[in-house]
Amino acid sequence: MIKREDLNERQGLVFEQVKELYENSKRPEAHWMWKNHVQIVAENCLKLAKRYSADADLVFSGALLHDLGDVWFERDDPRFEPNSHQRPVEILQKAGFS
Repeated sequence: MIKREDLNERQGLVFEQVKELYENSKRPEAHWMWKNHVQIVAENCLKLAKRYSADADLVFSGALLHDLGDVWFERDDPRFEPNSHQRPVEILQKAGFS
């Protein structure tokens, strides 16, 4: 699993915000996603970004955010799509992305 101390500042900012959202979700699916999917995807993406000299901050952050709408809603809920776009933008801006 990902450890905060292994991340740089920008990666850590995104990680902490996303972790808090998943862990505070009222949806059991969100808790499962955080423990069994999102972190694993993000960890693998970070390794691949480093191996292939990609922007590790961007790749890692995108991986953490790729299923964020699941924190709040079922995928067929009309609120899913807007929240899947709006909240990640806010998180990225807080972490210093333009």
